[in-house]
Amino acid sequence: MKALQTGTRTGGFTLAEILLVLTLTSIGFIAIINLQISTINAVATARNMTEATNLAEHVIELIRSDAIEWTADGETVGNATRFPYLSTAGIPTTGGGSGWVPAMLSPNTDVRVGSLGYASMSLERDAGVMNEFPPERNKRYCVFYRLTWILSDYLLRVDVRVMWMRGNLTQTAYANCPMTMFSDTARVSSITIPATVMRNVFGASTGP
Repeated sequence: MKALQTGTRTGGFTLAEILLVLTLTSIGFIAIINLQISTINAVATARNMTEATNLAEHVIELIRSDAIEWTADGETVGNATRFPYLSTAGIPTTGGGSGWVPAMLSPNTDVRVGSLGYASMSLERDAGVMNEFPPERNKRYCVFYRLTWILSDYLLRVDVRVMWMRGNLTQTAYANCPMTMFSDTARVSSITIPATVMRNVFGASTGP
């Protein structure tokens, strides 16, 4: 029999091979973890965009509910009790309007709303929805709207903007929904949905 040559490998792995395998495995796990984090963030962003869009459309429908009561008998929209949203439009002058105003009113310091919204001035109209879903669900959105007269005392443009803090930033930083959110684009995400509402020329006044 031939004698084994000095230094001949008889089996097993060297320390260098084990370290190489561990390094490659670690890199693979880190890549998978980063992919999972990116996926979770993308899903969260998509969810927030969808909920914000639905919330903006919900506010538009509330404003359209005001417009149904805005009949063709010469009535103005200045009555805040009857027209909680449209009453902010101001003097009906073409090009004039409300500027950005909060769409959701709350006596609390934290005036953000959940994905279904909540507003003291529209609670009666929202009551059915609020009975089905808790208003605190994903409470992270600040909602504003703007009215602009297109045709004096007849047709209004409506813009609804929903804003929320980005990603993992401190979510309570803008809990009171200040107007400074509009310029803080580095930390705040937003969507804006436009619409138009007009005087209900087919309805009869039901007001007092």
